Amino acid sequence: LNFPFSDVFQSEMWCEFFTSFPVHLQPLVSCVQETVFASKGEGTICTYLASFKHWKLWASSNCLCHMPANSFHIAANLQCLIFEANSPSPVLNAVYSINWAQRLAGLPKVSDHPIVSSMVSASQRIMGKPKTKKESITSEMLKALVTFKISDKSPSLSDLRTVALCLLDYAGFFRFSKLCSIRACDIKFFPTYVSIFLESSKTEQFCDGAWVAIARSNQDTCPVKALEQYIAAAKIDLGEDLPLFRALSSSRSTSKVRCQGLSYSRAREIVKDAFKDITDVSCISLHSLRSGGATAAANAGINDRLFKRHGRWSSENAKDGYLKDNFQSLLSVSKSLGI
Repeated sequence: LNFPFSDVFQSEMWCEFFTSFPVHLQPLVSCVQETVFASKGEGTICTYLASFKHWKLWASSNCLCHMPANSFHIAANLQCLIFEANSPSPVLNAVYSINWAQRLAGLPKVSDHPIVSSMVSASQRIMGKPKTKKESITSEMLKALVTFKISDKSPSLSDLRTVALCLLDYAGFFRFSKLCSIRACDIKFFPTYVSIFLESSKTEQFCDGAWVAIARSNQDTCPVKALEQYIAAAKIDLGEDLPLFRALSSSRSTSKVRCQGLSYSRAREIVKDAFKDITDVSCISLHSLRSGGATAAANAGINDRLFKRHGRWSSENAKDGYLKDNFQSLLSVSKSLGI
């Protein structure tokens, strides 16, 4: 079998494993080989494979053994990567890929060696860039968006899709991965709210929290109203198993939805284009809608349990990372000290 990390199966542990089975069980042995790679996702495997090949080529070109990996040799290879790279990613990927190959081969992790560990930390300090969080979208920005796109004009299907996407994302605290996975058949409208079914995820805090409820409001920015307008204009059948937010095909006079959902890059373009006349779009991203809705709810004093359930956060740290307190809330801390 042609496995991406074939070197792994030449280790002493795997040789002992192969020889411990009679011939009639060899097909089962092959299945075990395939299954061990399922412990990582396909994208991760591809990343590890590229990094491992780079390490293997470097070791071979310098007359060094790449497997089992020598921690001193790895440290030298990491130094070369630090010279060449613009970020810590190549260094981290190299160590992670070799670690994984070594672990599958029954060998110790190279990252446990003090020199290798120090090289990794140094790469993060030398080449790491401070995280700059994007600004949150506010309700005032959304009101301006609705006014610009819908009020006092006949909105296009594209405009209706943009407004519905932004308002629903803001009101539902959706990650893009969840927003793009919503299907037409996951939507249920009721007199006072809309209910949206989400597949469970690894961050799901409440097992029965698969349905997200979003209330109707009497404002122009009502997300339920915006969603109904988009669905009606797009002629979307709520019984079909297709993405709710889809790409559009345009002719000279009309637009209609296609079957394909929106990619992350296309959704980001839509959001940035929507707010280009409202705010500095270099300071916002798709996450700005989720963080904006979460910030507004937190500053309004929403019960913490309801807040976490609506946003589907698994921890306090994850939740708090999305919030941006208003200035008066920050001042209230020092005002409460009695001095």
